[in-house]
Amino acid sequence: MRKLIALATLIAIVGALVAGVAASTAATKPTKEKCSSTIYNPTPTNPSGVYFAFYRCNAPFGNTVESGNYTATVNTTTGAGTAKGTFTRWFLTGTAYGHFSETFQFTSATDATYKIAIKVTGGTGAFKGIKGKGTGSCSTTNGGATLSCKVVVEQTGR
Repeated sequence: MRKLIALATLIAIVGALVAGVAASTAATKPTKEKCSSTIYNPTPTNPSGVYFAFYRCNAPFGNTVESGNYTATVNTTTGAGTAKGTFTRWFLTGTAYGHFSETFQFTSATDATYKIAIKVTGGTGAFKGIKGKGTGSCSTTNGGATLSCKVVVEQTGR
């Protein structure tokens, strides 16, 4: 009986070690986060401000909210513009944060398209050590008050 308990304990320890090695190996492999989001800008006509967003992402990331700030410039003659800012994504098990830059083009007073470059620079909790970069595209039909977006970010360190 003691041999069976010792054997069961040994199997449990080896299993835990194998799972730990697999988990640490998986953490170094890039993971693609694919999300769709709705971004809300309470002051879309201001050249700088804050925003918040709801993201729907694939596993293991899942759904999250994001808050951030931005500074934008726009050519009122052509409707072309640029923006940059910082963000924090709030997950149940930690945060991921970084910065972004974007270009946009208004085709009317209300309609515009955006191209975004995203860089994840760190995180907390389960996202400690996360790094990554990606791209996205957005569109608005109400002058930037809400944007519908799709983003893909390749990340490591989680």
